[in-house]
Amino acid sequence: MLQMLSSQAPFLVDTNVHAAIRAIQGTTEEQADVEAILTTLQLNKTDEVRDMLEYFMVDRYDVGDAVALIRPQEAVQALIAFLEDLKNQEKQKLQESAEAGDQGQSNNTSNSRGATTEKKKAEERLVAEVNYWKRLAECIPVEHLQIWDALEKGLEEYLSQLRQRKSLIESTDTLRVQNQELRELLQEYTRSQINHELRAPPQLIMQNTHV
Repeated sequence: MLQMLSSQAPFLVDTNVHAAIRAIQGTTEEQADVEAILTTLQLNKTDEVRDMLEYFMVDRYDVGDAVALIRPQEAVQALIAFLEDLKNQEKQKLQESAEAGDQGQSNNTSNSRGATTEKKKAEERLVAEVNYWKRLAECIPVEHLQIWDALEKGLEEYLSQLRQRKSLIESTDTLRVQNQELRELLQEYTRSQINHELRAPPQLIMQNTHV
């Protein structure tokens, strides 16, 4: 999933974080990309990454029991959907926290105002992040995406044809080898002494066939 984001949305890879992680001995390029993306998205918990993974998976009832990821072209849209849901969850948590604070500190007006201000700032930050990802997703015209989809289907059909040709070539090669082995075996029989002792020698049958 994160490798898919790295290829489809390279702007998610923070260059400074990537360079710092890559400098650690034993760290691969892919690991550095993953850590840089998680830093950009501010995902620090395993549960958050697991939740995001669900947006990149094809519904199970569409593919049986197998787990499959969405197409790479859909990665940015899936990320936006995840961020929007995350924004709604954060808003709900802030609202519940503010309500709990109001009930526990009904006589403390300053704390209530402070909680409201923090809630408003958090909501504005989440809205700005979602709008940012939406703008990035819409930077590619729909017509281009349709062309890429058509190109992908065409390449898949061409790949299928190449595989069929490969199978036919392999079958032809096998028949050619078998024919050569049979020809050598017949030649060996015609040169053998037993050819003169048979009632219907292979050599005579071959000569009559050619005639």
